[in-house]
Amino acid sequence: MSGAYLLSIIERGICYNSFQMDKELLDRFTALEKKIDSIYRSVEVTKKIFIWTIVITAATVILPLIGLAFVIPQYLNALTTGLKF
Repeated sequence: MSGAYLLSIIERGICYNSFQMDKELLDRFTALEKKIDSIYRSVEVTKKIFIWTIVITAATVILPLIGLAFVIPQYLNALTTGLKF
């Protein structure tokens, strides 16, 4: 229920007594807190998976490119040296 709806019920006097209303709200807040904690744990796990995906992608793409920057000139040098007679 939205806050405005609860307010309209209270203003019309159709709500429970104060103690029962407080208990229901406390129960709702407790349930919401459990759901939020569950969502937070899920988000943290997703964040860790995303970070490791970036790290593994960088390792498999960027490191070979850096290696090629050193290997290609040596390969071309060996290739051109072998062609000289």
